[in-house]
Amino acid sequence: MHHLCLIRGVDTAEDDHGLGRYKVLTGRTKTAAANDPEIGAVAARALMPEDYALPGYVLITPGGGGGRGSDSAHLGPKYASVRLGNGKPTVLLFDWNTQEVRQKLVTDGVERGVVWRTEWLADGSLMGVTSGANEGALLFWKTDAANDFHQLKLPSNARDMDLHPDGLHVATAHHDSHVRLTRLAAKA
Repeated sequence: MHHLCLIRGVDTAEDDHGLGRYKVLTGRTKTAAANDPEIGAVAARALMPEDYALPGYVLITPGGGGGRGSDSAHLGPKYASVRLGNGKPTVLLFDWNTQEVRQKLVTDGVERGVVWRTEWLADGSLMGVTSGANEGALLFWKTDAANDFHQLKLPSNARDMDLHPDGLHVATAHHDSHVRLTRLAAKA
């Protein structure tokens, strides 16, 4: 398995991003007659205890949020998402025992971005892959600071990544249908 790299990608066969997004988030094709709950609302209904203090799920979107979503359809508002987003890629580190946000990690320089995946590195820092306004980047945070300490610009919007077990190689999947390999090395 040390020669294997898992890259997740999606092709919805929809020519419209809005219809493709709907299909990915609900598992169904959009019709005029139905408003389907998103998968997060379905999971919240199935897994969330009745007296749970936190929202069923959090949806981080580029460019805005701050209120409850209307994505739970017939399941009811209790299972709707809380939408967060300020247009900048953000990572929230949770303490699962206390159910509280332990730290919020942010970045500057990537507008309207989403962090699609994160990986812990051997030195204790956190790496994330993002896409923003026509650009992608690998972002690096130290957990004792809120802002990223390094950005590695990528040639296209990146949607996923996987870290090789050697901790030095990263495979990134891009919007332009390419997979790119990057070797991590300390700055000289």
